[in-house]
Amino acid sequence: MPKNPVRSWGVTIPVKNTNGTIMCHPDGKPQKMKVPMEPGRFANGEPQLLYFPDGYEKAGWFKGMTQILQERGFEAELKLQAKCKGFRCLPGEIRCCCC
Repeated sequence: MPKNPVRSWGVTIPVKNTNGTIMCHPDGKPQKMKVPMEPGRFANGEPQLLYFPDGYEKAGWFKGMTQILQERGFEAELKLQAKCKGFRCLPGEIRCCCC
């Protein structure tokens, strides 16, 4: 997941025909398409949009981890790295990365 807002980000999935069979290119490789992620949920069950809504300067862009964490009440700063190497934070460290 990107740390900062990006114009086009989503989950890559295989394209399927109406029968549910994965469609392939002439070279035999599966066709793929990018789809946006569904909204997340706050602890109270309210939806959290992961993309900026219409009316914003970056409408349709993925918000990025920093913005999503800030909306959840975390003090996510732009200087934080996206993740620690191998997703392994140093013991006791809680402000080293967005993950």
